[in-house]
Amino acid sequence: MLSIRCRALWRECVWDKFVKIWTCDIFSSYLNPHPATIVVTRSLMITSSIVSVAAFLCLLLGFRHFHYCRDAMMRRRLQRLAAALYFLVGVSSTGAIIRYCVYVYHIHQYEVNVVFLLLLMFFCTLNVIIMHAWLHTSL
Repeated sequence: MLSIRCRALWRECVWDKFVKIWTCDIFSSYLNPHPATIVVTRSLMITSSIVSVAAFLCLLLGFRHFHYCRDAMMRRRLQRLAAALYFLVGVSSTGAIIRYCVYVYHIHQYEVNVVFLLLLMFFCTLNVIIMHAWLHTSL
């Protein structure tokens, strides 16, 4: 075997053992000619990124030292909205990662280590649980 192919969520790379270089191809379209699982995973990741920006802005406006709104009740609402949006981001990202892990395992089950996929899913779920508990106790 002269090369190893590695297909990720956003691009596909080939490692040439003879020349010892990586050659990567970025897909021309992110959402069109791919399996439904990849399209859904990419959509969830893009949505998570956009919602996390909105959550950060809400959190920033809800800070006590940021003088956007002087009303304490309004700051509290902005902080709760930020917490809810961050929780949505965590759930969406975790769902996307778990969906992609299951897809990769079903397509490449003889090439993928199951323990690695299970650990990845476990840590993503743990991340959401910890983030939810931290946001719930801090508000």
